[in-house]
Amino acid sequence: MLEKAVSKSRVDQSYTEMMEDALLRGSTVELRELLSAFGDYRAPPRSEFPFYPHSDAVNGIDSAMGAIKFDTLKPGALQEHIDFCNM
Repeated sequence: MLEKAVSKSRVDQSYTEMMEDALLRGSTVELRELLSAFGDYRAPPRSEFPFYPHSDAVNGIDSAMGAIKFDTLKPGALQEHIDFCNM
């Protein structure tokens, strides 16, 4: 999904600005709004796995961005997060 957003930002200047703001300074809600162009975050579950493909992708991107942002405040935090996830 992030690849789709990057592709869209290459052809749509307003989306580029919205994406930059959401990724650098935005909240979870702003990220959901940014990625709503590719699906409905609150869509009902599908009958097959993955049950929530859009919301799972958005949550994954949001978690990664949160870890990266936190690493700028506390250097080394990203590696700690990666190590914890790999336990």
